[in-house]
Amino acid sequence: MRRSLVIPAAALLTSLAVAGCAPAASSEIPAAPSGAAAGVPSQGGAQPSTEPAGPVVPGKALLQPGDLDGATPEKADATFWSYLLPPNACDKPHASDRLRLAAATRQALYADAGAVRPTVVVNHVARYEPGTASRVLAEIKDSVRRCPGTSAGGERRWTVTRTGDKMVMLKIDSDIVYGAPVKHAAYVGVAVVGDGIVVVADAGFEASSGNQKLVDRLLPVAAERAEAMN
Repeated sequence: MRRSLVIPAAALLTSLAVAGCAPAASSEIPAAPSGAAAGVPSQGGAQPSTEPAGPVVPGKALLQPGDLDGATPEKADATFWSYLLPPNACDKPHASDRLRLAAATRQALYADAGAVRPTVVVNHVARYEPGTASRVLAEIKDSVRRCPGTSAGGERRWTVTRTGDKMVMLKIDSDIVYGAPVKHAAYVGVAVVGDGIVVVADAGFEASSGNQKLVDRLLPVAAERAEAMN
């Protein structure tokens, strides 16, 4: 591990509260276990983030096929996923967006063994001005407090499910129409890694919701990958 990181490798192996429990303060991200399409919330809210010129996020800093049971990540549509880059429950950009030096976003159609249908996994990694990544995380949390959303018009409804000094877990509920009205949920994890922010989201597929357990598994893997930025 490179010395500029603030999350030690050991911290990546420490579990948070069990998925679905009430928010519990913790400074760690979930532990790694041993060993899209219609139905994704409609777009709106924050304006699309761009990937600025200059410093870059190397491809090795994002999830790899081996992390996704062979699924191949591809460049994601930053406009479509704007509300996740990074997560923003409000309808205007974060003030910290101007501090972003580089960013990259990938998506993959993932299906684990025995899955009935695939799901869309989104991985976003961004580098910020030195010492400002924690500010970005604070703004993400604050946006959910200020703009939790409503059930009217199919808007997203944001909930913080777990939080800590260096991470936050979010649930995004939406009402969509896929032949008939459907309740849809996406799950998002965000972690601070050095001067970077790592986002992993399971956005579901078509009418199917995402899975919190998948985000719990992939976030620490993505955080380790993101160390390649430093």
